[in-house]
Amino acid sequence: MKKIVLLTAAAVLLTAAGCNTIAEQSETSVISEISVQSTAESSLVSEEKTQENNIPGLTEYDELDTAEYTGEDLKRFNGYSDDFYILYDSNNEVTIDGFISNKPIHNESDAMEQITAIRSLLRLINPEQQLVYSSNSGNKELYRFKQYYGGIQLYSSSVSVHIDTDTNMCHYLSCNIVPYQTLKKIDMEPDVSEEDIYQMYADRISGLHIKEMVIWDMDDYCYSPVLAYKAETDDEIYILNADSGEIIQDWTTIMT
Repeated sequence: MKKIVLLTAAAVLLTAAGCNTIAEQSETSVISEISVQSTAESSLVSEEKTQENNIPGLTEYDELDTAEYTGEDLKRFNGYSDDFYILYDSNNEVTIDGFISNKPIHNESDAMEQITAIRSLLRLINPEQQLVYSSNSGNKELYRFKQYYGGIQLYSSSVSVHIDTDTNMCHYLSCNIVPYQTLKKIDMEPDVSEEDIYQMYADRISGLHIKEMVIWDMDDYCYSPVLAYKAETDDEIYILNADSGEIIQDWTTIMT
């Protein structure tokens, strides 16, 4: 009789242990399922963000981790001269009067390397992705780089590196660029097509020809640039808003 009772008790304990094990496995399964679901949701969110950042016409610039010069470095390159200065004005322009490096510049690659080394001082993220060299027609005293966004040139934004002929070093730099956070707000999909423009001005402007698409950043538009068409006639240039078709600005090409 005692043996039967002991065996029955053992069976109860084993059954209870088995139930606990099943319960634990069940809980583990639920946690695993939640984890998988959470991972799937995170993946979906990540995918949505990726799609969001890959909107046609927009450009996400890569952050650089290469060495940079600070304002203190530039002061040292200039022997802590009182004549050296870095000036920031209200029109997105940065001016550096003095040497930006202790190295000479022999070509546009050297100039780009030195711009990259002071990118934070110029409010740039990745100059090689934002700037395109503009021919200086053999002028070795000046290297100019135009700013681009989404493959489209900003009309007036650029970085100019001026070279001292005795040392072949940059002794003056002017940077007039539109900050990346401002560029991200531009609607890069035109609401008005080239065909629409031709129809709008068929009876108003004779011989109008659309030359290219630009990002207009002149005057007050330096704070809120817009996508625009640059169009020409034989004696006039027109900047036309790509969202409305209206004339933003025009000027004559005839020299008086």
